Amino acid sequence: MIVGIDLEGCKAEFALYSEKENRILYRSSLETKELVGEDVIFKISQHFEKLCKANKLQPSSIKAIGIGTIGKVFLETESLIVDDNQFEWHGFKIKKAVEKYFKQPVYITDGFRARTIGELWKGAAQDFSNFIYYGIGNGIGNGIVINQKIYSGAHNLASGFHQVISQKRDTSPLHESKNYLENETNLDSIVKTINDFADKNVDSALGKLKKSSGAFLNLKDLDSLIKNNDKDLFNILCKLMLNVSSHMSTMIYALDPQAIIIGGPITKFGDLGLRAFKYNLKKLTTPFVYNLLKIRFSFLGENSGVLGILYTVLCAYTDDITKQIESVY
Repeated sequence: MIVGIDLEGCKAEFALYSEKENRILYRSSLETKELVGEDVIFKISQHFEKLCKANKLQPSSIKAIGIGTIGKVFLETESLIVDDNQFEWHGFKIKKAVEKYFKQPVYITDGFRARTIGELWKGAAQDFSNFIYYGIGNGIGNGIVINQKIYSGAHNLASGFHQVISQKRDTSPLHESKNYLENETNLDSIVKTINDFADKNVDSALGKLKKSSGAFLNLKDLDSLIKNNDKDLFNILCKLMLNVSSHMSTMIYALDPQAIIIGGPITKFGDLGLRAFKYNLKKLTTPFVYNLLKIRFSFLGENSGVLGILYTVLCAYTDDITKQIESVY
């Protein structure tokens, strides 16, 4: 048995995988809101004990535990490198803390690296040896794959795209700037911009939808407009995703990937959202380069991180990764 834990900012996703049955037996989520550092690890350990009891498992039957973390794992100190929004985690010695509560071998990786591996193994990137993953939701997370291997850089910090400064740059030092690319492309900013547009354009489909709902529009309220390819919504997404698309174009010319894979909550905009990225990238690259490139949305949803974590653990103690985990969805 292997346990995979995808630790995000406000929750942790659990998966219990059976090697014998070659499938995920159990999935669950745990809220970790307002908890940081060792308090989160302690709560995770308690949930792990409940998981074992619920499945009538002895902890000794768990061979290993994999954890995907927020931020980056700095190899030299096995500590986390995170941005200002989650500063309490910065410098936290994650592996040491986890090993305090778990007797099993523990393998640590960062969450977006895990999502990239998940896409490579079972997701939208299965057909590609070279691609760049962008996870867009509460922020931006990324991964770079070259010849079917994650590119980590000298200190395991490569692909830290979330701290790229936007073109709307302020005059603050880099470490103080709030104009990170992720701050203008996160889901909250997108939804706020959509509501602002609806308030100013009351005769538009968005304006009429907000008026009829009588409340702040959330992503789930936009389903009908997304399915009908609303022009205003498309234009808003094109504009909001322009700077991140510009970053993509730079990476495309630097790394010559076969594909750009886009995951996270942004994929809930469906084909409308995908067309916005394609529209931008077609303008930001030459026809020759654009026609060589595949641009795809992830179809794994929240499964990509857990899958990547399980794969990482399996690779750590076995050479046989030929099996495909079944019953994932």
